[in-house]
Formats: sequence, structure tokens, C-alpha cells
Amino acid sequence: MIILILLACLTCSVRCSVRSSLPNHIAEHEAAGTYITYIDNEQGDQQGDQQGDQQGDDEQGEQGEQGDQQEDQQGYDIFVRKYPCTSPPPCRTLLFIHGFPTSSLDYVGVAPSFTSTHTVVTYDHLGFGLSSKPPSVAYTMRLQAHILGFVMRTAAPPGGPGADVVAHDMGDTVLTEYLRLLSSGEISGGG
Repeated sequence: MIILILLACLTCSVRCSVRSSLPNHIAEHEAAGTYITYIDNEQGDQQGDQQGDQQGDDEQGEQGEQGDQQEDQQGYDIFVRKYPCTSPPPCRTLLFIHGFPTSSLDYVGVAPSFTSTHTVVTYDHLGFGLSSKPPSVAYTMRLQAHILGFVMRTAAPPGGPGADVVAHDMGDTVLTEYLRLLSSGEISGGG
């Protein structure tokens, strides 16, 4: 409880100091991060590739229903920033999930404080921050939860040392939906 209150205070302090030089912080934040592509094929089956990766030739050449499904796939670039653990491996992952209407920029001042014990990961929800903002998408909690699952599998693969999560505001709802989908078997989890 004390850690969460302290984190909320630190986040508010960072927001106030960041606003004065926001353009510089956004550029630095983006330069330190990367984009991963989340693919939604409208069938509930999600997968992703690092930006610029292509599907294998064997997948592209498939005929029939699977080929038709590939045409329906939409890829969304999700901004992710990783702060490496400074301790010897293995380190657990600490994932910060931002709230509404903000972005992962909220955590730029506090994330480095946890790198002595964790690899810290922040990301922007679809439609927020530096992630894609497609105009014709229904921004549902279910879609955001699937994207969270993809980020979790990418940042903390199953079988690794595990992950801890800090969620705020809308991030709480996305995390709750993710846990619901995970417990029902509709989605696979990360470490």
C-alpha cells in the first residue's frame, strides 16, 4: 500500500516537471523505445512481430480460408520502452500500465528506480501516446487486454523469471480484463 501511494506521488511529481519540457522528453522517450506490431485478425487469434519483420513465405502462400483471414489482419504499432535490469540475470519483469488519458511517459521518471531488481517495461495502449491511433477501430477493453497479453508475452516470455505489474486508472480495467481472459483460457499469458 505504501509503495503504491509513493508511486502515485512520484508519478504526479514527474508529470509536473515533464510538462515544462514535454517536446524534449517525448523525443528522448521515443528514441529509447521500440515499436512492436500487434496483429488482430478478427478471429481472436493474436500474434505479433518486431516492426519490419515479415511473415514466413509458407504462411503467405497458403490458400483458402487462412489466406482470406490474412487479408483481414490489421497490424497496430505498439510503443514499448524497456529499462534493463542492472543486476545479474535472471531479473523479473516489472510492467507499468498507464491510465487514461495519459501514456507511458508518466513513468519515465520512476521506472529507472526499479532497475536494480527488475527489467522495467512500459508501453502505450492502442490509441494513446506513441502507439498507433487507427480511426476505425473499436477501442474496447477486450482489445486492449489482448494487446496487454501480447506485450506480456513479448516482455516476459513464459518460462522466464516472471513478471510483476503496476496498473493505474484505465490500466486497472485493462489488467482485470486480461486476467479474466487469461483465467477463461481465451488468451495466453507471459511470465
